[in-house]
Amino acid sequence: MEKNIFALFMIIPFAVNAQLSTKENNLDDYINTWRIENGVQGISVSIYGKNNIKTIVSGWRSDKKDSLQVNDSFLIGSVSKTFTAAAILSLVEKGIIKLNKSAAELSGLNIPQDITVSQLLYHEAGLPEYMGGALSFEVFLKEHANGRDSWTSEEIRSFSVQNPVIKNPVFSYSNSHFVVLGAIIEKQTGKPLNEALNSLIFKPTRLNSARLVKSETDNPNAYGKSEGIKTVLGSSQINSRLTCELATAGDTAGGIAINSSDLAIWAMHYFSGNFSDSLLFKNPLGGEAFGLTSDHIKVGPGVYEVVYNKQILRLHGGDGLGSTALIVYDPVKVKSVAILVNDDKLHSLGFGEKGFLDLLAIELLK
Repeated sequence: MEKNIFALFMIIPFAVNAQLSTKENNLDDYINTWRIENGVQGISVSIYGKNNIKTIVSGWRSDKKDSLQVNDSFLIGSVSKTFTAAAILSLVEKGIIKLNKSAAELSGLNIPQDITVSQLLYHEAGLPEYMGGALSFEVFLKEHANGRDSWTSEEIRSFSVQNPVIKNPVFSYSNSHFVVLGAIIEKQTGKPLNEALNSLIFKPTRLNSARLVKSETDNPNAYGKSEGIKTVLGSSQINSRLTCELATAGDTAGGIAINSSDLAIWAMHYFSGNFSDSLLFKNPLGGEAFGLTSDHIKVGPGVYEVVYNKQILRLHGGDGLGSTALIVYDPVKVKSVAILVNDDKLHSLGFGEKGFLDLLAIELLK
């Protein structure tokens, strides 16, 4: 059970056995059929290209009570890292910080002085994962039982720097890296995180539905569903309080909510390099990331460039408790897709062969 819940906000290869049916001419019917075949609660898909966007929704907001609407927002788990990375790059381009500077000095956190901002962005800093580590499932459940409704950024930061740093690290995906980046954003802007992200990212790009969840008033419209919590909490439907707890536990590593149309526009804007001149890709430290060697994957700040059958795509996915999210950009077709599901039955990425949402995305990008 611990493993299921604390796979939150991470992208991981995962074996599944679903088959995509042949795409129908009617995209709405195709998405609805796909949702029913795969047994998920609700899905919102947006496809953006040539300055046109199409959004398709199917299913329910929660527990088959209200139908999803095109503007409904979802928690996006690790896809939140794209916004955190973009905020850091914005501070770099404004001359406020430098990528080679000490993250300890810029954040005020107790981490080794030689860890740089760049190492955090590229998951090379060696900070151990706090989800399921310093913040264990037992602690999370105990706090939930005691009535907790949210976590503060300060609490999550203390978890992210609690365990010893791994010496001589290779690429190692860790939410802790992006929590520390959030601390840098807050300290260097002098603003609370939600205000800083709003001024640096959300407002300039007109992403009106985007927000960092800090309280239940920020919650998404589409509440999640997870069979994995049923034996623990008595219901598979995630309520408002638990939604907020999960989002705030993710902080700048996984706590953003947004609708699919804004997310598809963001994928185009950020992954194309239009937002930042500092969107640079490199081979993963150690030569491998997510089981893929460097000839199949490159690591960027909050984005991965992956080769699918000789096709280069840029993407990021997020698997969380009660939510799954994926954004993919095709640089040749100049087209992006955002897929949001308020159910954790499916995983976001299997890198073209074994995943669920990535296979759907590839089909939609054709």
